[in-house]
Amino acid sequence: MKMTVAASHLDKEVSETTKFGSLSAACTNLCLFAAKNEQSYMIALDEIQRLTLHFEQMVADDESAKRAKNCVLQAGMKLKDPVTVNSKCCSKTIKHDEAKNCKCSKCFQPGHTKRTCPLYLPKDM
Repeated sequence: MKMTVAASHLDKEVSETTKFGSLSAACTNLCLFAAKNEQSYMIALDEIQRLTLHFEQMVADDESAKRAKNCVLQAGMKLKDPVTVNSKCCSKTIKHDEAKNCKCSKCFQPGHTKRTCPLYLPKDM
C-alpha cells in the first residue's frame, strides 16, 4: 500500500509528538533529582547544554542531507501530483451549472442537496 506525502508527514508528526512527550516526562524526573543539590544541578545543566549542541548539529546535518537528496530527486525524477478524490455531490467548488446535475438525497430532485431541500426546510415558528 502506497502512502501519500501527507500521510507520511502526519505519521512523522505523530511519532515526533510521542517522542517529545516521552522525553518531557524523563526530563521532568531528571530535573527533580538534579535540583536536590548544587553538584547534581551543575552536572545536569552541563550535560543538557552538551546534548543540546550535539542534537542541533545532528539535525543540521540531517537537513543538509535532505536538501542534497532533494536536489538529486529534482534532477533525476518527476514527482506526480497525488490522486484527488471528488467530493460527494454538490460542493462549494462546483460551478453553478454543474450543481444542477446533483440530486437531493431526500427528494431525489436535481439542483440541490438535502440541506437546502425545499420540501424539508424547517417551518417558521
